Amino acid sequence: MANHFSVELPAGNVYYYDVEISENNEEANIPKKHKYRCISTKVNWLAIEQLGKKYHLDFRNCGPVFDGRKNLYTRRELKFRERTFVVDLEEDQRAQKFVTDSVDSNRPVLLQATVSEPGGLSGGGFEVWFGNYTSVLPAQWKAMLNVDMSATTLCEPQPVTSFMCKSLSDGRGDMTAADFRDLQDFQKVRLNKELKDLGVKASTPL
Repeated sequence: MANHFSVELPAGNVYYYDVEISENNEEANIPKKHKYRCISTKVNWLAIEQLGKKYHLDFRNCGPVFDGRKNLYTRRELKFRERTFVVDLEEDQRAQKFVTDSVDSNRPVLLQATVSEPGGLSGGGFEVWFGNYTSVLPAQWKAMLNVDMSATTLCEPQPVTSFMCKSLSDGRGDMTAADFRDLQDFQKVRLNKELKDLGVKASTPL
């Protein structure tokens, strides 16, 4: 099986720009050196989407291609070498401003990632997710599309108590408040490790 394929590209140039996205909290009067960078690719995508809409004339009506982190590409050369843009985002019902710093450079790499539905349970309350990662890179004679596959485990949607039972792997079907108090120290350490980085959403029974 081959995982790389030749690509026919239209004539013309592709221009690369290095992008830095950070939150700009003017009300808190935070010094520029203390402003933190956005680490969420979702927020980055939203910022670039709003950037293309708000400053479409600056981008010469050419929709930019973005990889979710720092790499941005256009089919037309922009009329500036370095510039700061400000866009407004609505997230969690509060307005946040993000500053986009664009710096010209040269590094022609196109990246894209897709994730499929979970491929099955891996035990301990986790399920396996498969992803396909594609990249277009210059080869000796032409551009080549490289396709890679990877897999990772993610916590399946479930009540917290159910996840804790599966994490202990001792045949428990359910846990009560008394059961939590009777856990041994090593079990508490294990649950603390498993729950540490998980997102939990509170729900009210109907």
